[in-house]
Amino acid sequence: MFLRTVRSHAKLGAAALMGAPMLLSQQQAHAEQRVYASGEALGRGVRLELWKAQHENVVVLDLESELIQLGMTRIRDYENAGAKFTHDANGVLRSTLDLALTELPSDEESVVTTPRGYKAEGLMFEDDVKVCGISIAVNPEAQKGLAQVLRTSLPYDAKYGEILVQEDAKGGNKIAKATLPEDLDGHEVLLLLPELASVSQIDKVIHVRSRVCWFVLESANDTGVICSF
Repeated sequence: MFLRTVRSHAKLGAAALMGAPMLLSQQQAHAEQRVYASGEALGRGVRLELWKAQHENVVVLDLESELIQLGMTRIRDYENAGAKFTHDANGVLRSTLDLALTELPSDEESVVTTPRGYKAEGLMFEDDVKVCGISIAVNPEAQKGLAQVLRTSLPYDAKYGEILVQEDAKGGNKIAKATLPEDLDGHEVLLLLPELASVSQIDKVIHVRSRVCWFVLESANDTGVICSF
């Protein structure tokens, strides 16, 4: 189950996939020689209790899903690289996005009619729920991949935008290009960024909002999966 927090008035979110495989490097050479449990943060990874203690608006997505555990195991494997790693990483991110979307306001007694005329009760977003997905990257090619993940994960009628971040002369980050849809008032905005370290790159985006509700899925070393609204 999800470790939930109250999400009233939470109108902004960020999502980050950071499960990069550990490379054969000094980091791996000095890694603790023990087997980590599935879903346990590695090295300096995102610590569940630390996040919960410091941020009341953090919701940690549990790793009970075997589908996500399978994907996380694959992207943690240093032998997994190239197109195969990208494929597996995108799969984990889509699954995590699906979990985060369940936190949106929904009608648990919605009734639909099947093509054969049967009535079926189910779960649907409330009528006033509007979603916008915005991909954030420092590389134009990575931007394309993130945008594709959003378009294949979010509701059909969702809006989309892109933000390209570049390093400035002082070593900081600046927004080099932003393509955002108009009229985002009342939308649940999902920001998708490739790694936890990139959170600092979106300060100029998130500071305009008074409340953010984060959904964190613990994962690999100092890279992991974060979904938030």
